[in-house]
Amino acid sequence: MKKPEASLILSLLDYTTLQGTDTHPTVEQHIRILRRLAETHPDLPLPKAVCVFPVFVPYVREGLKGLPVKIATVAGDFPLGQLPAALKLEQVRYAVDQGADEVDFVASRRLILEGRNELFLEEIQQARDMCRHRTLKVILETGELKDVVLIKRAANLAIRAGADFLKTSTGRAQIHATPESVKALSEVVRDHFLATGRKVGLKPSGGIRTLADAQNLVAIVRDTCGRDWLQPDLLRLGASALLKALLPEHSPLHSGTETY
Repeated sequence: MKKPEASLILSLLDYTTLQGTDTHPTVEQHIRILRRLAETHPDLPLPKAVCVFPVFVPYVREGLKGLPVKIATVAGDFPLGQLPAALKLEQVRYAVDQGADEVDFVASRRLILEGRNELFLEEIQQARDMCRHRTLKVILETGELKDVVLIKRAANLAIRAGADFLKTSTGRAQIHATPESVKALSEVVRDHFLATGRKVGLKPSGGIRTLADAQNLVAIVRDTCGRDWLQPDLLRLGASALLKALLPEHSPLHSGTETY
């Protein structure tokens, strides 16, 4: 892969570990990977953020002290989003109290499926208020909404509610970030920008396993929204498996004991 292209995708990466088996030792391994990347490849950008469960946020912040990496976490009954709104919002409060820079909030897709659009909007507005100045990424779980009309409706409501990013997926549903869903979200973001001048970010997430996957999704965003979106303030890729593939073949990270 050409170095400029690898650098771009690296800079867009939300390096993620959200497993039920995550522990402080396994999260420490990811911290070491990022620190070693900074040491061995000072010419390459670091991922824009690392995304972990809220309980690990303070630990990761301390471990990455001094590195220009944002700490992201999940809230809103990840991955299902089925808890009552008050409990989902309490998780946002906890994430903020833990010191997260960014909150990936699971929207209640059942409300869209039931046609309860105002409740969907209100829940995200409350999450926005609770996040204050922090980045709010709203997870729509497009693979379960399925219908493009519903995906676009949910996306427009999330933008109205103040979302900074529209995120396709939790990575736990059967269908993740498909070209079709990324295209639909990109069209909503483009149309909102043309109508208001406000730029909203996009985060394809889940199922991005190869460089070709990443390149394809980045190209969809570029062709729909424009090159202005090809920077981490407006585009992220939720993945972790990509990191090793993005590094030069001679990288010591290829031969080390770290996993990806």
